[in-house]
Amino acid sequence: MEHCIETISRGVFVNGRKEILLCKNRAGNFYYLPGGHIEWGESGVGALMREFKEETGIALEIPVSNIGVMEHYFVDRDNAVHHELNIIYTGRLDGGSIVSVENDITFEWIPFAEASEKLIYPRALLSAVLDRVTSDVDEHKPFFISEGFINSNSK
Repeated sequence: MEHCIETISRGVFVNGRKEILLCKNRAGNFYYLPGGHIEWGESGVGALMREFKEETGIALEIPVSNIGVMEHYFVDRDNAVHHELNIIYTGRLDGGSIVSVENDITFEWIPFAEASEKLIYPRALLSAVLDRVTSDVDEHKPFFISEGFINSNSK
């Protein structure tokens, strides 16, 4: 079995009503940050813009900035092992309705206060993101989170 690290670009989009945009997997009934896999030769920002357009039909024209990275090791419900490197960007959207053009996902604006009650993956990323978007501090250092590894020598 070939192992690889999946490199994913994700967006933290908030609006003026203190809501965060989340993508909901209809089959698994869980949420995650919008975005997707970075293709060979593609930048993280380019992947986020491409994925958002593929999933919503909307071309992002907002400035985005990198806020952190998360590596995540987990086994999914089909017992497939994943090792993800998530590059996280942030930006603001107007908060209007975002409709998915894909049948297996929906998009929802979730109030900051209710986000921690939702089943959102990866869990540790949610905490870092909510700390960032609810903080009154204008400038933050980028974060790095590592979750799911048994020890540093795991293969």
